[in-house]
Amino acid sequence: MCLDRLSVMSWKTPCGRINGNSLVRAYNTFSRIVKSILSRSLYALYSFIAVWRVTEALNETIYWLLLFTLCPLALETVHSVLIRKGNEMKWMTPSVLFYLLCGIPCIWLLEVKLLSDRLTNLSPTNTSSIESPSSVLGSSSSSIGITIDLDDEGWTLALEQILIFVLVIGKWIAPKGELSRNELSQLLLVNIAAGADIIELLEVFGETKVSQNAELVYLVMAIWTWSLLQFCLVLTASKDLPNLNDNDNETEIYRAAADSNKNELTNAGT
Repeated sequence: MCLDRLSVMSWKTPCGRINGNSLVRAYNTFSRIVKSILSRSLYALYSFIAVWRVTEALNETIYWLLLFTLCPLALETVHSVLIRKGNEMKWMTPSVLFYLLCGIPCIWLLEVKLLSDRLTNLSPTNTSSIESPSSVLGSSSSSIGITIDLDDEGWTLALEQILIFVLVIGKWIAPKGELSRNELSQLLLVNIAAGADIIELLEVFGETKVSQNAELVYLVMAIWTWSLLQFCLVLTASKDLPNLNDNDNETEIYRAAADSNKNELTNAGT
């Protein structure tokens, strides 16, 4: 409302007349650029933490090279700010694709390590279970002054859930064009629902028969990876989001069906 009023105003200055509409356009452009940088900063921050955890869990510094997968994200950020002025593409979100390009391999490496540890513990030749120095962060994080009592499995679970959380928040922050407040709320709900379904998929690793079967672990991880790719697409580009007011009509239909079933049961009982 304030921006609408500002757009019809104008001011006369020694340098010339300033149109309110030009100020509104400048504000919108600045807002889009800030949102674009903020969402991509979240992606980069998570990727750095995930790569760091992989190097700690596998005790191999060579995995720091995974940070080079952020180079496409950096180039896309520059292109988004300088060329597109913060506007996102219509059909897909390249920043999400480049974010997953770094995050997914990290989760795969951590899950494969957990699978290897489980199979090792099942080996008949394994007579003792010795916890590796990297399995507990508290014993490997003294160099950065952080003490968090999480083992490899706890860290992997946390990173899997945070990956989805950052993905949903990043898509929510990023500029989305001319969408109403109602459509933005529905878009957030759709992303949250999709993220919850993906997180629930990995809960099958709580089953011993699944977590100790390499073929099933790889199959679940492949489905998980494929499911994440849906976030690269722009939902509102293909079709309009459903209206939340339609739920009232659905509720009436459900109530009518329930009343009909209740009457049938009553007649059957008599």
